[in-house]
Amino acid sequence: MRQSVSRSGLRQIDAALQEVTTGLPDPGNLDRGNPGELFRWLILRGRRRELLAARWLVSQILPTTVRADYPQGVDGSPSSSQANSPFNSPNNSDISTPVRGRNPAANLDPPGSLITVGSSSLAPPPAPSMASLKSALLDNTVAKLQSGLVNQTGTPLEIDILRLNQKQELIYQVLRQFEQGLDELNFSQVVSDQLPAKCSALLRDIWANTTGDFFGKYATLFLGDRQIEIVPVLLDDEFIVSQAILDKIPLVPELITHLLFQTPLMVDNLACPAGSPEAMRQAEILLQNLVIRVASGVIQPLLDHFGDVEEIKQRFYDRRLLSTREIEKFRNNLSWYYRVEMLFGEPKAIFESSYRLFILGERGIQAETIYAPRNFELMQLNGIPLAVTLVLETRDAIAPRIQAALSLLGSGVIYLLTQVVGRGIGLIGRGILQGIGSSIQETQLRNQMRKKGDRGVDRGGF
Repeated sequence: MRQSVSRSGLRQIDAALQEVTTGLPDPGNLDRGNPGELFRWLILRGRRRELLAARWLVSQILPTTVRADYPQGVDGSPSSSQANSPFNSPNNSDISTPVRGRNPAANLDPPGSLITVGSSSLAPPPAPSMASLKSALLDNTVAKLQSGLVNQTGTPLEIDILRLNQKQELIYQVLRQFEQGLDELNFSQVVSDQLPAKCSALLRDIWANTTGDFFGKYATLFLGDRQIEIVPVLLDDEFIVSQAILDKIPLVPELITHLLFQTPLMVDNLACPAGSPEAMRQAEILLQNLVIRVASGVIQPLLDHFGDVEEIKQRFYDRRLLSTREIEKFRNNLSWYYRVEMLFGEPKAIFESSYRLFILGERGIQAETIYAPRNFELMQLNGIPLAVTLVLETRDAIAPRIQAALSLLGSGVIYLLTQVVGRGIGLIGRGILQGIGSSIQETQLRNQMRKKGDRGVDRGGF
């Protein structure tokens, strides 16, 4: 009965959430001069936050049971029930379908209800299968595509130049390609020891397939009297994109091994079993960072080759970044960020044993820092990056001592000023005041005596 009530409530909340999300205006196309439209957008955003909070509370108070695994055929291929998942349906293969109209999270178990242990049960929960883990992570990520995808990190991303619906569609395409890549690895029966060597090729395949699907494999541009196919030109930059973005995506082998073989995931140097809240949270962070990074890699060659082409701007760009000046400013910011990150940001993160990842939050794209050992990368540093770590180490070694010395010196100066100089000034001031008081008393006494003498003289003369 509790499960029935929970599922019924979640269906009602999901239906209301879908209705509100469908009617929510695109923030990139809002008419800021129209108070009514802006007021409606704010009300719908608040209503959506209330529904999300209500859904989370229901999922925590009335948890559901473990989701049934997808059955597979004899050859290991997905069966008909798996083919009906949100990512495998034929309707989702059309890249022109707007993401806003979909609600992949509808009628799904809440994220916190993947594994529930009853109060009277003493046995540990069974390990979830690859299908349940993958489905939960993908569903959670797709549900967060409706957050507006506004970059809140302060770090420029290539996808910032896109309109909201284009960003949603691009990240959705990356998710689909990631799911297909996992299925292919599972079908190929790859062992865990082979995954690190195949992750780089997997990311390149995801990037190349997403590029073809997002722009259209046979899309062409007319530049003057020339007809140019977009996708082959973009795919020629595979080496550049791999070096700058794809090869720097962290912890990809760990994520894929966790999803394929349900191995424990390291969270703050602790091994968390598959299906635990900590492991689910960490896997979700890694997956969202991966799709955002790959999506940025899809847009990077477009900015390099066709950044100022009018047809591209009209089809993909945000209306605030249409002018040539804004586009060049955007590209210069990206170029400057990559240089600074390579020379200073990355060595600092390596020295601090951390990764700065991009995630999909409730208010858009946010940054989150996680711990991970990076001693091997630290040993490979040289040149300016190595000098940066030495400067940081020197600062860490000297700064506390200098701060302590300055604090001691400041305390001595304060003591000297307050106890020695201050008392001396106080004594001098007191002496001056006493001298002034004595002078005043003597002057008053002298005046009184003069007045008495004058009255005596006047009386005798009379």
